[in-house]
Amino acid sequence: MNINDPRVRRRAVQALAFVTTYTNATIPKPLSTRLIDQHLGQSQHALSKTLRSLLLTEHDSHWNMMTGKTKQYLRNEAGCEYLQSLLDPSVNYSSAEKMYTAIQVEKYSEELVTGQFKYKDASNRHWHPLQNIPSETRKRELSRYGYHHIYDIKCAAPSIILHLARDIGVKLKHTSTIEDYITNRCEIRSKLARDLQLNISDTKRLLNMLFNGAPVGFNGNLATTQLLRGDTRAINAVKNHPYIQNLRDEITHIWRKLSSHQIDGEYVIPRTYHSDGRKKRINGCDRWHLYFLYERRVMDVVTAYLDRQCAKYLIEHDGWSCNIQIDLSDLTEYVRSASGIGTIEFEYECYK
Repeated sequence: MNINDPRVRRRAVQALAFVTTYTNATIPKPLSTRLIDQHLGQSQHALSKTLRSLLLTEHDSHWNMMTGKTKQYLRNEAGCEYLQSLLDPSVNYSSAEKMYTAIQVEKYSEELVTGQFKYKDASNRHWHPLQNIPSETRKRELSRYGYHHIYDIKCAAPSIILHLARDIGVKLKHTSTIEDYITNRCEIRSKLARDLQLNISDTKRLLNMLFNGAPVGFNGNLATTQLLRGDTRAINAVKNHPYIQNLRDEITHIWRKLSSHQIDGEYVIPRTYHSDGRKKRINGCDRWHLYFLYERRVMDVVTAYLDRQCAKYLIEHDGWSCNIQIDLSDLTEYVRSASGIGTIEFEYECYK
């Protein structure tokens, strides 16, 4: 790799800016081939192959075109530091990270100034490249443009699933553990992390998978097995933990009720069939589709409210960052009356 060649140098800077902004050294990130090609070049080229091997470490090689699952990658810190030393030895890598993030954010400066973001609408969600920047870095960069006020749906997945079931008239018998989790999730996550010997990030990801009905076992294709890196001790600890057992029982109860529930003769979760007419099993994609549909209903009402307040805001799936502070009581009542989903609560953080 001839770093003195202006074309090589330009591509290397672009690749390093992308990797340092959108990936993490410890938390795997899903990256599509198209996205990697866009920033590191197409894989058949020698320079692109060098940059990929230098900057990225493949963490999960599983991908599925039908479900949209992509491979997952970790940032190779040693490779990033080495490339930075080639580009400019006078600037250490940790200092360069902020510079590269600023380069990426600068691409969307006009949208940040006007508040008119250009989203890609897919799978009932608004997508924007700024959403892919790690949370703390994104908060810092958005704050520079006046987006100091950060909001999220409180405990989004379990809250919406529970309210959805009640909203459409599903009769639920047991939900006390889920309700306890929604109310005390921070304490519960911390205790589960200690009990399972996991970090908080992996514990949150595990719980999100469980709320989608993900099975726990030793099959290497299971998302939970991949998260736990196939560790027998960790998998058994999850399977046998009393709180998780109760939680999984209630989650299974809700999804079974939702799966069999019909409105005006139509199943809430649409049925699909094999070519020979056999009914397909409902899977995680089907469940997430229903969740995202109702999450979008809530977020559409939220954005309508924000527009009434003349706010500038960036949607972040089940939350948003904006330039003004919102009356949460007023917003909660507005969402309850306009969405018909029940009382959805919101969390607030001010970042300055």
